[in-house]
Amino acid sequence: MEKDFQKMTAIETQSLSKTFSGDVKALTEVSFAIAEGAVFGFLGPNGSGKTTCIRVLNGILSADSGNILINEKPLTEHGIQVHSLCGVMTENAALYENLTGQENLTFFGQMQLMDETLIRERSDYLLHYLGLDEAASRKAKTYSSGMKKKLSLAIALLHNPGILYLDEPTASLDPESAKDVLELISRLAKEENKSVFLCSHQLRYIETICNLYGFLNSGNLIAYGTFEQLLKKSTLDEKLHVRYAAKNQTETNINEYVVHNDSEAAAIISSIISEGNEIFEARRIIPQLEDLYFTFQNSVKDDNI
Repeated sequence: MEKDFQKMTAIETQSLSKTFSGDVKALTEVSFAIAEGAVFGFLGPNGSGKTTCIRVLNGILSADSGNILINEKPLTEHGIQVHSLCGVMTENAALYENLTGQENLTFFGQMQLMDETLIRERSDYLLHYLGLDEAASRKAKTYSSGMKKKLSLAIALLHNPGILYLDEPTASLDPESAKDVLELISRLAKEENKSVFLCSHQLRYIETICNLYGFLNSGNLIAYGTFEQLLKKSTLDEKLHVRYAAKNQTETNINEYVVHNDSEAAAIISSIISEGNEIFEARRIIPQLEDLYFTFQNSVKDDNI
């Protein structure tokens, strides 16, 4: 397990395990460390243990074994303090349907013992940023699922927590709204040094903002690290796709070469040209997060066959 020692570790788990009745192992010896200001993508199929992990990290569930450190302090010894440092948005928005959007924010702000003036200032800012200004005085039961998701995010951010746990924050959102939410999350991490623990199935969305990943399968952390670290651990390679032909020839050749840097790609292209060929297409094929995710998940399936 690798740490960023230049920053405080915001969230750390050490051999975290949780088993439910019937010997259902939800988490098995899960260990990771998330530096302050990092955006951690926690990814896995349904039933893999993601939500259980969030609940254990928040103290809603107790672990059977292992340790949890929040801002380098044991969760078991500083539970109340930890709760005030964290904001949580669950997959299913927990709102009071008969309260307006503003009333929901006021209620949850009071639960956090926030000053009324600060509640109003933070509410106005978040409602505006998330595009809920005009709906602030409407009851939450009239909101669309996407609007409820935004209001739930506003509640999680209201008391300006240093750590955010976000479970499917872009689910039910249209592409424009999802982009706004991800930009907000990225800005909070970069400009306000907030640490984000993010669960999602929308790999292409979160690839744009996460700088650390954990892949979960049946309660086991099967991969953990930055994109570059995971790529090195995988069987995937970056490739150069080239379509070319000899001069004055109509028949083309298509080759793909494994490359590791710009210099190797340039050398291959120069070699093809020096042999008297004309290049019609040359492009780098770089593995994406989705490729990495399925490579590791499929390797677990192959091991179990």
